[in-house]
Amino acid sequence: DAGLQIRLIDEYGQPVDRSVVHVEVFDPAGRRVRYYSGNADLVGGTARFSIPFALNDIPGQWRVKVRDVISGLEANREVRVP
Repeated sequence: DAGLQIRLIDEYGQPVDRSVVHVEVFDPAGRRVRYYSGNADLVGGTARFSIPFALNDIPGQWRVKVRDVISGLEANREVRVP
């Protein structure tokens, strides 16, 4: 399980009060995995998102893309699946 903590701050470095982020998960081949993707509510600038990887998922570097639905800001991270 890849538990991700998401933080969103404004241009002044302050946490955003409330927002929604869309999380997309991509396998090592670059294909979007819809059943691991979804939305997360941000409260006080933070949100938690869990990716319950299965034992038979493709090993390697998986990419996670997070986009704030209001501002459109995006961030990418990689998660290693053994």
